[in-house]
Amino acid sequence: MQGGGGEFDTITKAIESVPSGNTKRVIISIRPRSYKEKIRIERNKPFITLLRDPKNMPNLTFDGTAKQYGTIDSATLITECSYFVGANLNIEHYS
Repeated sequence: MQGGGGEFDTITKAIESVPSGNTKRVIISIRPRSYKEKIRIERNKPFITLLRDPKNMPNLTFDGTAKQYGTIDSATLITECSYFVGANLNIEHYS
């Protein structure tokens, strides 16, 4: 996975590398594998794109429940930012 010019082992770390108040599109290319993590893109990090080739899409999963996190916060991917783009991703939620 690449984003912000570096290599990251989680999607969350790649997102954290994007500066707050970013004003330019940042494309985070995600390797085709399974990621079991809760992903949140905060309001102060606009213009983020999570992207992968459609022939080999990654699986983004998280198994939190509404009882544990509340209805909204149990989601696998939460985007609060403006101008978010997600393309060619399998986003799954197990509970």
